[in-house]
Amino acid sequence: MKLNKISLFLIAIVSLLAFNSCEETEIERANYISFEKSNYDFPVEVGDQAATAEIKVFTTRKSGSDRTFTINVNQDLTTADPGSYTIDQTVTVPANSTVGTFSVESSDANIGEAIVVEFATEEGIFTGDPMTIQISQLCTTNPLTLIITFDNYPEETSWEIYHVDDLVNPIANGGENGGYADMTSITQLFCLDDGDYYFVIYDVYADGICCSYGNGSYELLNSSGTAIVSGGAFGANEVTPFTLP
Repeated sequence: MKLNKISLFLIAIVSLLAFNSCEETEIERANYISFEKSNYDFPVEVGDQAATAEIKVFTTRKSGSDRTFTINVNQDLTTADPGSYTIDQTVTVPANSTVGTFSVESSDANIGEAIVVEFATEEGIFTGDPMTIQISQLCTTNPLTLIITFDNYPEETSWEIYHVDDLVNPIANGGENGGYADMTSITQLFCLDDGDYYFVIYDVYADGICCSYGNGSYELLNSSGTAIVSGGAFGANEVTPFTLP
């Protein structure tokens, strides 16, 4: 029996749809595992030495038994201090499930740093992209950022913050005993309660940080990125009051 052109055309369309359907089914059934996102924000409060995050992984297949996958830390891309965080080396996806979780623990020493993790290569398993765990600052009060760009003599610079009710004991400080030697700048993150404060910056040689020996400067930023204290040209020290919020 001869087929006309319309019949041949319909057969071709049906065959094409059947082929695509099979192809999509094969992709769907691939043994695949991935992290819940490529960038994960891990907030850690200042002063917290053991903050913990539970991170999910997902698979495309279920199994009648538990499955365990190996997680590696990419040391070349990780900036967090290895001595200040721990991470599970494996993650288990329970039987008849497509979701597993693993734990990351970090101290506040890693605020602003990152941990990059990836799945170990296993035969027959497709893996998603690595995940960057960005350790950020969690403030339950007022988050502040201090940025200091030093002059040619960073070892001469130090700073302190005092609450107006205690002008003897600083609640934050840095750079004592030449601690900033050989540095060009610093970014310090911290949190303060509502109240009135003094920011004090010192220069041992009494010529400030701008502008005879380099164009140094400093600024204290609030949560919206607005400078509430700033300067650079001063003598032995500069005292600036500020109020939060």
